[in-house]
Amino acid sequence: MQVLLFFYGLAFLIMGVLTFAMSQKRDLLGLSEDLWLLGLFGLLHGVHEWVDLVILRSSPVHAEVLTVFGAWLLPLSFFPLFQFGVRILFRGMRPFPFLKYLWMVLLAGWVVAFFSTHDLLISGIIARYFICFPGALLAAAGLLRALWKADKEKLPAMVLTGAIGAVVLFIFYGILSGLVVPKAGFLPASWINDSHFLEVAGIPVQFFRMLCAILLAVSIFALIGIYGFDEKGTRVVRRGGIRQGLTLWLSVTTFFAIFIISLFGFLLVVQMREQTVGEGLQEDAESIALSISRDVYRQEEELRAFFKEPEWKKLLTDINARYESRSSREREDHFKEMDRKWADPSAVGLENYLDRSMTARLIPRNGWRRFFLRTDTEG
Repeated sequence: MQVLLFFYGLAFLIMGVLTFAMSQKRDLLGLSEDLWLLGLFGLLHGVHEWVDLVILRSSPVHAEVLTVFGAWLLPLSFFPLFQFGVRILFRGMRPFPFLKYLWMVLLAGWVVAFFSTHDLLISGIIARYFICFPGALLAAAGLLRALWKADKEKLPAMVLTGAIGAVVLFIFYGILSGLVVPKAGFLPASWINDSHFLEVAGIPVQFFRMLCAILLAVSIFALIGIYGFDEKGTRVVRRGGIRQGLTLWLSVTTFFAIFIISLFGFLLVVQMREQTVGEGLQEDAESIALSISRDVYRQEEELRAFFKEPEWKKLLTDINARYESRSSREREDHFKEMDRKWADPSAVGLENYLDRSMTARLIPRNGWRRFFLRTDTEG
């Protein structure tokens, strides 16, 4: 899990750095003015995941020192995403001057919830439900609106593909990060949570969030990093220059990171399945051992109780008294005959019926000799 959190945070940091590195002037969908919010979201959320990593390791700083900081950093990382969605969706509309300050209302509501509950788990779930999930959906809706308003004939295929890919990824991220929350004792967190997701998918939800971040960086690069308008804003041209070269290098690094993370995810799944199977076999072995131990103990207690019954003690006393009057040779011949009859149930006569009926459940085959040579009657 620690390795996964490292790559999870790294993926968002890559998305943030790549977004800031891209040329954000004269893009084809008019997102340049607000794109810095998406980059800020990537940087803050990546730092938050690394804070969780340090908390999990409890080093070099003790976990308690960073717990509250991480609890505050989570909603703060979602606010840029929420604001990005509001600005690109409602820009130019009549309610926009008021809606662009909606994040302040949400922040005040989260602060009230935090100090009223004093529960870091609940405050984190509230941040995902009421900030992350609507923010991701607003971003997806804003991109669809920008795509609808754009001149489709001037949009290169790569830009169109990047825009559609970003819309789908924002929706998926909103579901994976906004609805799949830590398990809690209230609905829907008691049903839809990361524990149940792991049981169903076999892979931690953080892995899919990480892929969303990497693929979002690629989609944003395809959206605004390759094509843009010229200085007059009338013709679509390919971007160039040192900054574009740096962005391209970062994009290649991102693709390489996708390959490494995918390979890591495959190995992680294999390891988790092997560990799950091993733990299941160990639990089965322990269950079987415990069941056998209990059964042996129960039978031992039954034997002890049975041997202490007066009828059994009287039977042993009578049988021992019968054999004490015989010589060693006679007893030996008698027990050999009893062993032969025990091997052949049809040869057992009525005179031996009582001996067999009382001891058939308790005395093993060829065990007469070892049992009746005892002279004590305590069982």
